[in-house]
Amino acid sequence: MIYLLLCVVGSLLPLSPAIHFLFTHQFNVGQFIQQAIASAASLTAWLDVIVSALAVLTLAYIEGKRLGMEKLWIYGFATVLVGPSLGLPLFLYRRSQRLNALGSNSSIT
Repeated sequence: MIYLLLCVVGSLLPLSPAIHFLFTHQFNVGQFIQQAIASAASLTAWLDVIVSALAVLTLAYIEGKRLGMEKLWIYGFATVLVGPSLGLPLFLYRRSQRLNALGSNSSIT
């Protein structure tokens, strides 16, 4: 359940200011990107997000394949659409469900 809460928080926190900016500036994505990388501090944060996103995508693919999880593209989509703050808790939630299902199946046989 904590992973679902983190999905909600991980979506709302980064999307709220982004949506506000885009509505305020008539969906000027170019200006959004320009302001996002305008300083060394903001560029550092964005580069950290990019590396974190790559780590989430790698984890979701490798661990998802190992566990036989389906529709792995969903975690990539969530990560690209919102960021690692959604992609990671969503993957961890589905992974925990898969591990519980595998554990239940193995205890029955």
